[in-house]
Amino acid sequence: MAIDQTQIQNLVSRPAEGLNVETKRWIDPDEDTGIAKIVRACLAIRNRDGAFVVFGFDNKTLQPDLAHEPANAQTAFHVGTIQGIVSRYCSEPFEIAIGFGTRDGHQYPVPVTPQGIITPVAAKADLIKSGPSCAGAQLLSLSQKIGREPGSRESLNRFLSGVRSMADNGREARWLAEFEQLGYRDIRDTLRHGPTGWEEARRQCAFRWLREKEKERDQLEARSRQDTRRTLIAAVLAVIIGALALIVSIIAIFRP
Repeated sequence: MAIDQTQIQNLVSRPAEGLNVETKRWIDPDEDTGIAKIVRACLAIRNRDGAFVVFGFDNKTLQPDLAHEPANAQTAFHVGTIQGIVSRYCSEPFEIAIGFGTRDGHQYPVPVTPQGIITPVAAKADLIKSGPSCAGAQLLSLSQKIGREPGSRESLNRFLSGVRSMADNGREARWLAEFEQLGYRDIRDTLRHGPTGWEEARRQCAFRWLREKEKERDQLEARSRQDTRRTLIAAVLAVIIGALALIVSIIAIFRP
């Protein structure tokens, strides 16, 4: 999978959370809690049809988390390590690429998932925390990841089957009207902060609506930049024309 290094560097230079971008503090991919966070993050961005996770930043302040920085980020977040975690704990294999951006001499990993998903992915294996202080604590489970009643393969199959079915036009129109009324920020925050109580078709409709809103925002910003450039060019030309007119007038005054 090709990585756009310019995009990776922009994410590190100017981190900002959005529908397809998440920021996470530094974690240890060799520890159980770190593994669980990587799986959750990769599942979330993959099920949003390809996105990014930027590790090494506080997700509230968006400032570098230098206190927990590993000795060698490229070694700790090697693509083989992250791909191995994803392949072990996700119900369907999918590709992971790792880009690295640099900021103030520090490197920050950005796992990337491809676009063009057909079905969502859930956890396929439990992850039980080891260690004397909290041995037995469950960090990942099948029922936890699919957000349904505790179950096993049957629950996962029902979940995937439900996602594949499209909502009828009437329901989707009502949802879209509701999203417009609530606004981009409320819908984005609702989806990012865990279970919503919405059926899966409604959640997917919300994700599509957010993507469209982001595209519209980007297009408006691009048009605004173009208008600003045109205005600046027109102003410069007006100054030049005015200067030329003044020069011609001065020449005409002093011409014998």
